[in-house]
Order: sequence, then C-alpha cells, then structure tokens
Amino acid sequence: GLRPLLRVVEYEIAPAEWTQRGNVVSGTAESGTVSTTTPVTQPDYIFTLGVIGVTAAISDLTPVSICDNEEIATIPVDLTGSPPWELTYRTTGGTTSEFTETDIMTAPFNIQLRGSDLGGSAGSPYTLSLVSVEDAANEGVVNEATVEIEVRLTNQPSITGPASAGVNETRTYSTTENAGNSYAWSWVGDNGGAIDDPTGHQTGITFNQGTGTFTLSLVETTMATGCVASDDFTIEVLDVPVPDITPKDANLCEGTIETYSTTYNEGNQYWWTVTGGDCTGCDAWSTSASIEVEWSGVGGGSVTVEERVIASPEISGTASQGYFIYAQPLPVTLSVDPVCPGSTATIVVENSQTDITYQLRLHPDNTPVGLPVPGTGGAINLPTDELPANTMFNVLAYNLGCELESDPITAVIHTAPTLSFTLTGDATICDDEPAEFDIDYTSATANFTITITRLRDGDPNHIYDFDQDDAGASIWSWTDFPLWDGVTVPPNNIYTYSAVITDANGCESLPVLPVEVSVWKRPTTGPQYHIPNTHGQ
Repeated sequence: GLRPLLRVVEYEIAPAEWTQRGNVVSGTAESGTVSTTTPVTQPDYIFTLGVIGVTAAISDLTPVSICDNEEIATIPVDLTGSPPWELTYRTTGGTTSEFTETDIMTAPFNIQLRGSDLGGSAGSPYTLSLVSVEDAANEGVVNEATVEIEVRLTNQPSITGPASAGVNETRTYSTTENAGNSYAWSWVGDNGGAIDDPTGHQTGITFNQGTGTFTLSLVETTMATGCVASDDFTIEVLDVPVPDITPKDANLCEGTIETYSTTYNEGNQYWWTVTGGDCTGCDAWSTSASIEVEWSGVGGGSVTVEERVIASPEISGTASQGYFIYAQPLPVTLSVDPVCPGSTATIVVENSQTDITYQLRLHPDNTPVGLPVPGTGGAINLPTDELPANTMFNVLAYNLGCELESDPITAVIHTAPTLSFTLTGDATICDDEPAEFDIDYTSATANFTITITRLRDGDPNHIYDFDQDDAGASIWSWTDFPLWDGVTVPPNNIYTYSAVITDANGCESLPVLPVEVSVWKRPTTGPQYHIPNTHGQ
C-alpha cells in the first residue's frame, strides 16, 4: 500500500529537510522505478527515496512480554505527515480491544499498554496491529506489520486481618494461597512486631515493638511466570487490648450453635455479653477467649467482648459484632400431578411462607431448575423442564440465614398410547366404494378415543370418533364421500386421512403419517330425453 507514495527526495541544507524532487512511479508491487520529474544535471545533489503523505508503521516488531501487574509494554510507531496525528490500533487475543490516541504532537510515538488494558493473562498472547492514521489535514495509510504481546500471569496478594491490635498481642494475617508461589512478609519502614512465618501465605504477628501505626507488606511471586506483585496493609497498635471477634458472618439461622472467639493473650481476662441468643460462658470475667452461642431468637443479635489486663484492670478494650437471626423455614409439603410424555410438570409447594424463597432442584445432585420463586403464604407453582421420563425433584426453602431441603418427590410420566394407521384398500377408488384402513392401537387406560380426520384441500370436512373399551386392532372403512356441489364436478378429489388416539389421561399418540385416497366420480346413465325448441316442436 505504501509503494505508490514513494518519491525521489533531495536533502536541502537550509533549511535542513528533505524535499520532493520526483513523483514518477512505475512497475509492479514486487519491483519498479521511482524517478525525478526533471533530469539531474549536477553531481553534488544528495538524493534518496522517501514516502510522501501520512503514514504509520511499527518500527520494532520484536515480540514483547510483560507481567499482568501494571507492567507496561512499549511499542514504537513511526509517523509521517504533520502533527497533530490521530492513531487507532487494535489488540486481538482472548478479547479484542481498540484504542485511539489523539493530539499526538511528536514522532515517533510510543504505544504503551498494560496487561489489564489488553484483557489480562487469560487471553494471552495478543496481536497488536495498526488500524488507521490521520494528521491535521489528511487521512493516511498504516503498515500491516504486527507485534505479538505476551501477558504473563501474576497472582496479586490481598492481605486480610485486623487493622488494629494491642501491644504484645498476636494477630493472624493472610492472603489466598496459590500452589507453588512464594511469599515474603516484611515491614515498610518501622518494625511493628515479630513475624512468625515470613515465607508463608499466612502468618501470626506479635506486636512487641510498642504503639504506633505500621505498614505490613506482602510480596507474592508467581513461580510459573516469574511475575511479582505486592500488597501493603496499615495496622494501628494501641496500648490497650484490642479484641477482634470471629466469625463475622452477619446472617444466621434460628437454632444455629456457633463458637465465637478472640485472640487469647496471656495475663488478660474476658467478659462476654450476648443478645438474641443463649450463651455458655458469658456475663463473668474469665480467661476464656471463646464462648458458645445458640441463636434461639429471631431478629437482631450481638456479641460483645471486653478484654482487660489482670495486673492493671483499668487497661481494657472492647469489641462488638452485630448479627441477624432469620426464622427457620417450615417443612415443605410438595405435590405434583402425572403428565404426558414430552410435557412439563408443575411442582406445587402447598404451604409456602412469605419471606422464604423456594428453588426447585433435580434430586439428588441439586441442579437448579428454573428461577427461584418467593413464597406468598399460599400454594406456589414451580414448573419443570420438559420431562423425558419419571424424574425426582426436591425444593430448597431459604432466606438469607437459613435453608431447608424438602423430601424428594417424583414427577410421573404416563405411558403414552400408540397407534398405527395404514391403508389396506386401494388408494384410488370410485365415489361409491369404501376407503379401507387398518388401525392398530394400545392404551394404558380402559377408556380412550380414536379420532380420524378427513381433509380435502387442507380443510377438514368430517371428523369421526369412536370409543373402545379395550386395546386391539380393527379394520375400519369410510364410504361417505361428499363431492363438490355444482354442475361441474372436479375430475378427481384427493382426501387425506390422519388418526390419533387420546387416552383417559389426556395423552395423545405421536402423529402418524397421513394417508391419501383419490376418489373419482362414477359416470351415470339414464333414459334419453328430448329438449323442445322454442317453437314447441
């Protein structure tokens, strides 16, 4: 695409620039000639080939590899024309992204991309290509060469743990463990305390360096890719005990028994208080850093602990954690009516509760079926998917704190009736001859109906029903062939017959292939007759 833009250019000393001296271009895409417009007559000119107009080309096609940790990939692009330029480029990999840079004032220009800009390491490698370029006055052309960018996986640590602690207390800090990775814990600036395990994904820290605000750092190296990332965590160390209650899950179920604890510090005592539940070990000073609570109420609840130094009881600290206790769902009563093959069933929750949600699931793997349905205080319907056979279901009743699984229930599929319908007589008959068919059928119910439909030109003109008390086979014939009215009788009437059996459960047999019978009008004869003329002769 750039070959037609080649020109012979001459170097001018004042001002120092290259100037076009020829625009005669000939040849093919593989080879050709670029000439000056007029002959060169002196030997001291400096000439070369240049490209005129607006162009963009990646100047370094070396593959680039970066970590997915905000490391930047830099790709240089040569530009021709006059600033400001606008450049659009695209990256293609697991995801495709397009970027546009405007008001570019200097050339060459560096494209700079992070792994997060491209779509992360999961979509690596990516291919960078130029899409378009234009300068202040003209649109240009871009070179089609591309650069491959590899984004290497980087596991980013995230420190979790209490943001405050008391002097000489021990607290636990951790990040998600990634198998094979290495970890390095340290302090940024002042030392806040002894790190028990500097190379594990989790460590205890004893804050034995006095009070103050300290910054804990964790560096994680993704060993498979060599990429490194870090996280910092600020901790305030106080000169009073700083208890920290765990677990912190706020939503609880009525009747749940849970153990709550804080870090035990030798030489300290603890006073536990609970609202909304029954506590073992509460309302008295003890050296126990844990209690057991049975959440017997419904509504708000709380756990509070005060920690004091035995030698100096006036030095103490308090922590409190709020919870909400949800009512246990009542046992679920289910019902379902049998259905015909290929149909959907409806599981009925007979006694739904408001504030409870119900999810239909396959039993026993508990795969959800359809969307959850809120209770209304009465019966609610949970539709199934199309059932190929007898299928077991259960229903999960839940709120934000509790869940209760129902006993399983089976959606029963009726045995479908069967029917075959074949022509036993001739396919072409006269209008006073019978059309004869053989009907073979089975039914799981004592009462059923076989419906035979006759159509002519797509419109039904007769439906014949007959009931059978038992299954079997019969020869059936039809002789009532109403021909079209009018003086002119069509030379041929094609009748199409189809049949279906419907049992007492409302289940129908599968459709049968229709049968066609051609019915011809039989010629008629009679006594000769005479038509008088207008003169009465």
